[in-house]
Amino acid sequence: MTEQISDVLIVDGVRHAAITRPPLPHGTPLLKPTPDYDVTAECTGCWRGYVATWEIEGGCLYLKSIDGPVADLAPVCRLTSAERVPAKWFSGALRAKPWPPSQQDKDEELHLKIFEGRVIARRAVEPTDQA
Repeated sequence: MTEQISDVLIVDGVRHAAITRPPLPHGTPLLKPTPDYDVTAECTGCWRGYVATWEIEGGCLYLKSIDGPVADLAPVCRLTSAERVPAKWFSGALRAKPWPPSQQDKDEELHLKIFEGRVIARRAVEPTDQA
């Protein structure tokens, strides 16, 4: 199976690759389907049809943008706002790793607990050696 393209999570201005990702707020006025989305042109590296950029700032999680999986493909949906959207619909755990990874690939994972869009816990977790 093809490895899937990660969503982007920006934390304290640092770009991370999301290991887990929040769901989009489907069924709300925050999203609209993209009429030029071509299901036959899907990228096998991104079956969900989009790459979201999320940001944590001031202890809150925001959905910043939704883009196509590659430059020439439209995403499956778009935000209806030009502004970032507070992700109040999301409660759960997020995991991310720095992107791009370091040369040693021994980067700490960032673990976050989110409740209704607010960060309630945060910790850095050392990678385990599985030699």
